Parts: sequence; C-alpha cells; structure tokens
Amino acid sequence: MRIAQPPLVLLAFGAVDEKLALVRATPPLAPIVSYRRNRYSTDVTCLHLKPDGNLLVGFGDWSLNGGKVPILEVDSKTGEVRSQSEPLRTENISIIKDTSGGLVVPYTDPTANTHEDTPAGRKWRIFARQKPDGSWEESGDFKQAIHAFDAVELDGELFFCGSIYPGYAAIFTPGGNTTAGKIVASEQEQGDYHRFYRFYPHTEKSVRVYNPGTGRAYIFDGNDLTPDETGWAPSNGALYCPSTGYQLFIGPLNWRIYTPEGVLFWDAPAPVSHIPTAFTCAPAGKTLWVGHKDGSLSCYYMERR
Repeated sequence: MRIAQPPLVLLAFGAVDEKLALVRATPPLAPIVSYRRNRYSTDVTCLHLKPDGNLLVGFGDWSLNGGKVPILEVDSKTGEVRSQSEPLRTENISIIKDTSGGLVVPYTDPTANTHEDTPAGRKWRIFARQKPDGSWEESGDFKQAIHAFDAVELDGELFFCGSIYPGYAAIFTPGGNTTAGKIVASEQEQGDYHRFYRFYPHTEKSVRVYNPGTGRAYIFDGNDLTPDETGWAPSNGALYCPSTGYQLFIGPLNWRIYTPEGVLFWDAPAPVSHIPTAFTCAPAGKTLWVGHKDGSLSCYYMERR
C-alpha cells in the first residue's frame, strides 16, 4: 500500500513525462453480465491488479440494495472470468486494498443480515479479508451499522473510514475475534451525506480525508483528526485509483494520468463509448484497465511515440 506519497496537487506537475499511443489490446470484456439481477447492478466500481497480472473486479450498486456480490477475477492472458470469492455480504465492492495481513474489502453497504446476535450483544461484520489459502472470511466486531468505504494501515494498525449511524463522517477500527471495533475520530455535525469516502496520501504517518457533505478536509495521524488549513480538496472530474494514488482524466482529445512522479498523456483512440467508472494500471508494463458502467472492461497497452 502506498501512503507515503506527496499530496496530489495537479498544478505542481511540469512538462509531460511521456507521450504514448493508446492501443486497445483486447475486445471489451463483459465480466458481470451473468451476475446481473437488474440493469443497475453491472457498474464496475473498483479494479485491483494482482502481482500475476490478473485483475480483480468489484461491482454493485449500493443505492439499489441489490444483495450480495462476489469478487471476480479476470485472467489477463485469456480473458477468462471466474468468481474469486463467494458472494460477500455487501451491496457493493468499492475497493480492494492491500494490507500487511492480506487483501481486505470494506463493506460499503452491509446487507441486512450482516449482523450476528451473540451473548455479548449484536455484532456487525464490516469487512472481508483474504486468507493465505485464497479464501475469504468476514471480520470485524462493531456494535452499530456503518458504511465502510476505505481502509489504511498506520503504524501497523488497520483503520476504516466511512459513516456511522445516524449520519456522522467517522474513522474507526474494525475489531475482530477478541476485540470490539471502536470509533477513533468523527465529525460532530450530522447529515445524510456526511461521509469520508477515501483515505488520500499525505505523509508516511498520516493520511487525508474529505467530507463532501461539509466541504471540510482533515489530516488523520492514527489518533486524531486535525483540520487541513491548506484548502486541499480531491479533484473533481477525475477517477481516483486508491491502490496507486493515480488520477485519470478522460478528455475529448487525450487521456491523462496524474501520478505523484509526473503526468502521462495518451492520444485517445476513439471517443469514449461507455461511461468509465474505475481504472487501474501497471506503469512498468504500460497496461491500463478501465471499467465501465455497463459492466464491461477495456484493456489497453501503450506504445511510445
């Protein structure tokens, strides 16, 4: 996981590092058509590139509450699509995150049966973790329903950000088999859309969060939220890749990826035919994967011009 990156201030970048021709490497793949239960549930909401080059795909629509969804895996060489997990008890998989304990999937919108009644009270599972054998197990022990949108490790401790009932943007620890989760920090102002959707890079020991409901940004160091007085806010109009910190802008003439090291431009091969919803890339291999609202995947490779 990359959290030791400088802030993504787009105006700070200089000249273009490379100009590359963008070439479609494969026909569009439609990996989730067979899982479609309605016309909204095919949105690709996250992509995660594995070390072997295969792609993990998350999808769903948590505003529709369409039920449990699995993680899918796409073989980058053959295009074969298979379920990588059993359906998880979340309406949407919005991020797949690397941690020291393996991949984790925060439960963006836990399904109605995600809680368990125990002698100690009701326990809500709020994320899934991949075990060494490749299977997935639910984890977390939280005492109330929450939305968990993103995860980050600071000094070896796992934190989630999202919102807690009845509408507070918050950061919390998930708890586990022997410890209960707890709220670490939260805003005091309540609202229907008061949420921290992402952890953004800041320093090696801190991250940024932003609440669009209040328009406020904070720095989180593992203990407290400190107001960010620099005027920083996430960039509008860009797709953000949490696993790399890259941002993708798609314009009528070119595609731009902003990285902490510089900017990459590509000539667009054709007008965008589907609405892009998620992306990931392997810069060393010059490979770009884009997910779309219709459930399809586009794979591109780049050639130097």
